[in-house]
This record gives sequence, structure tokens and C-alpha cells, in this order.
Amino acid sequence: ISYQHKTITMKGIPRFEHTVEDIMVHEMCHYADCYWGSVSTSKEFLQLYDTYCSSGYITYSYFGISVVAEYESDIEYATSSPQEFFAESLKDFLLHPEYLQTYYPEIHEYYRLAEFMQKRKDKEE
Repeated sequence: ISYQHKTITMKGIPRFEHTVEDIMVHEMCHYADCYWGSVSTSKEFLQLYDTYCSSGYITYSYFGISVVAEYESDIEYATSSPQEFFAESLKDFLLHPEYLQTYYPEIHEYYRLAEFMQKRKDKEE
């Protein structure tokens, strides 16, 4: 990512289904975080982050994949910072809501009821 040049560069060959779409939406979620006033630093979101940082959060992209050395850092990346957790969990909410609702209902409910998401819905109507 180059904020200076306003570009996102992806390298390599996607290994998993939905990889390109997931990466692009993930990066747009970082933009949304900033646009909505750094939601990832809010008290309410940080409480959610703390819960899943310690208990673990597996994104839809890695669900069902054994945590082996090859994927460990990728799997742990989702909880490496509040900003990454926001981008990954919001991406899963937008693209894979049934996954969140089934396996992480607290995260799904957070986004469903979040004030910043209500403003997004109002703009769509």
C-alpha cells in the first residue's frame, strides 16, 4: 500500500477462493475506518478487539485451515492490531455475514448495530 501514491499493489498468485476480492475489500475497510473517524480506536471497538485478540479470530479466508507454520502468521494477522482486526472483521461482515453470524455473533451484532454502519445504510436508501 502506498498512501503517498494512493495505490494498492498485490503480488503473487491467490491460493484460496475469494482472495482478490477479500484483499480489495479489506483495504477499502482501512479507508472506511479513517473516513468514519478511526472507529478502530474507539473504546467500544477496542473492547471487542481485546476479546478476540486473546481468544482468537479466524477470518473467513482461513476458516477450516489447520494452523500450521506456513499459515500461522497470516491467520494471526487479523488480530495483529486494532486496525487490522477492524479491516478483517468488517470485510467478513460485508462479504461473509453468515460466517460471522454463525461463528462470531458478537462481532456480527457489533457491525449490525454500529452507528457508522447505520449512516452507511441511510446513504444507500
